[in-house]
Amino acid sequence: MSDPSDTYRWAFQQDQPREICGHVDQPLTTPELHPQNDYYGQAHVLKAYAGIKTGRSLKFVVEHGIHLDDIVWEIDTRSPMSAMASCSEWRGKVLRRESNKSILPTGFGYLYAMDVTQTIAGPDPCESARLGTLAFPCHSTHSITATFDHRSYAERLKSLPEEYQPVYLCGYWKDILDGRLQPYEEQGLPVVTCGHMYDSNFMLRFHDLCRQFRYTVSNSLGTHLFQSVTSGCRFFFLDSTPVEYDIPERDRAQCGQFNPMFQAVEKQARALFSSPSSIVTQAQQDFVDRYIGTKYKLSRKDLRRWILKCEWLDRTIPRTTCLSDGTRIYAPPAIARSAAKPLQKLRKWKRSIVKRLPGVHRAA
Repeated sequence: MSDPSDTYRWAFQQDQPREICGHVDQPLTTPELHPQNDYYGQAHVLKAYAGIKTGRSLKFVVEHGIHLDDIVWEIDTRSPMSAMASCSEWRGKVLRRESNKSILPTGFGYLYAMDVTQTIAGPDPCESARLGTLAFPCHSTHSITATFDHRSYAERLKSLPEEYQPVYLCGYWKDILDGRLQPYEEQGLPVVTCGHMYDSNFMLRFHDLCRQFRYTVSNSLGTHLFQSVTSGCRFFFLDSTPVEYDIPERDRAQCGQFNPMFQAVEKQARALFSSPSSIVTQAQQDFVDRYIGTKYKLSRKDLRRWILKCEWLDRTIPRTTCLSDGTRIYAPPAIARSAAKPLQKLRKWKRSIVKRLPGVHRAA
């Protein structure tokens, strides 16, 4: 077999994981009023697709991941925005129960990233050019540590039949920074990456990787399944030793592993993708489309129209807006946000004055 490095062409330097991810965690730098919109570069992608200047903030909330459950982030529903995008109509119903925002199903941001990738890096390779397997081992996050035997998993990947070779390892930024991927490198498996989760090119790198591989594989259920199949890969599960999670108590309520709906979806996924297949079956495609929201993807014109409509709603339509300190104001969100700092100053002055009134004593 020829040298794999002669087969793949990385448009975004994915084969330089340490340079891309850096050596320490990095802060999120974004023009977004709701910073979480730009996790994995999603807001950046939506604006690029719609032809909106990237320095302009979206005036709606974007969920940062594909949800397989009915868990809702309070930071999303309480954000001082009038609207919210959902991956699908079923997910939109969940969000409507938990917020007073206008909800529009738009499909997940990755659907748009695929088009943006082609605009920047050229058309997707033809089907016959796909080769090998891209592996996504279960990874840690900012607050959750995932532990399993990486060495034995690297050996298992290395021993896959010739049809699945070469095998590349897609390393998550947290595991790269923490040095957990050495066992794969010792087995001779090349490590590539999509970069840090705050990197605006994250989703573009993901598609540029997947569009060159025939198969993808993982020992866990995650966004990688849905995105890689959408990019044309044949996904299958390859188990490792049991994965153990160290999860802070404050984060447990937001973790899908403990949610009955997530557990049911995981069971379905493992049944559908239990073994390699030479094609993506209709059942597999329907499963992926349901959660990534394929049929809800907007055209460039319609996404731009939605962005502009949300800007109009933000400036003109009064609604109950919750500020970061919990204060609720009935006003257009843009006005409510502009009132936040003056209100905070007024409350500070009030507390200062009250402390100076006769008969008011500080607690010991």
